[in-house]
Amino acid sequence: MCRVVVITHSDTDGVVSAAIAKAKYPGARLVFTRPYALIKTVKDVVSDERRPRMIVIADLELSGGFAPALSKILSPIRGETFVLYADHHPATLESARRCPDVFDVMLFDEQKCAAQLILSALFPGNNGHLSSLATMAAIFDRCAGGDVDPVLFTESQLLTKALQVDPWDFEFMEEVAEKLASGKLPSAIPGVMERVRESMGRYKELLTKIRERLREVAPGLYMADAKDMTGAGHWGAVAQKLSSEVGAAVVLICPSSRQGSVVITARRPKHVDIDLLSVVGEACRAVGGHAGGHSSAIGGRIPVAACEAFEKLVALYHQRYLNKKKQCMGTQRHVTG
Repeated sequence: MCRVVVITHSDTDGVVSAAIAKAKYPGARLVFTRPYALIKTVKDVVSDERRPRMIVIADLELSGGFAPALSKILSPIRGETFVLYADHHPATLESARRCPDVFDVMLFDEQKCAAQLILSALFPGNNGHLSSLATMAAIFDRCAGGDVDPVLFTESQLLTKALQVDPWDFEFMEEVAEKLASGKLPSAIPGVMERVRESMGRYKELLTKIRERLREVAPGLYMADAKDMTGAGHWGAVAQKLSSEVGAAVVLICPSSRQGSVVITARRPKHVDIDLLSVVGEACRAVGGHAGGHSSAIGGRIPVAACEAFEKLVALYHQRYLNKKKQCMGTQRHVTG
């Protein structure tokens, strides 16, 4: 039997993508990672003496700087190892255009989550359990659309909360993916509900503490420094909740497992028209860091020594973005008038 390796993000969309791939290839090896570790992860998989016949990569943003490196790793095995890549992050499409021959199959749709793309490729027309799993991932990524099944909404929330307890517990993620692939929903998987209760306690504690530190640095833009706190896995949920409360974009400076750096997490409500990639992402890169995500949700990493400069640049780029938007609106009114 051909050997299959599935490499996915360690969040809800990634774990569900792994589960769908596992249902198709029961003997597949599951590897969970983060976007910034994509190159190292793929290199390790390809360097294994038991080189896989197929590699599935899902929900891992391919930034511009990573594309040439990934092409260098995969080009020598082209024709020997089939590579399927599924993603929905805007940067991935642009990177893939620069290196068009990296993947055998490239699935991209910014309006869908990775799990939906994997489902359409591996199980076209499936409307059963796997389709429900993909819907759960879409709910997590806020791209489900239309009326959402309340049961699947709850199951999606439970899975997300359980994964937030320890974002580095890849063994737990593998167990969950295998159970999901076998036909179970998160609430029926051993250990999930216990982790959900633990996760909710940490989330509420962090939310209270960070809410006290939240400050408006520009009209429609709030920030909080939380790098002295502990809460890996919860930063995105906290930022999302706070952004809903204040009705504006929220940027958090969070601790990192890497010495000398901090993690940047930003979220905005759907009704707030600001492109976080153009504001927060550019600020990250300007101070020597990196970032990726969507216009409404972004994550990044910067040097800890650059925090002060980063805060100033975020406020500056935010104002530039607003000014540019006003100019565009003025131009449109002039043209239509």
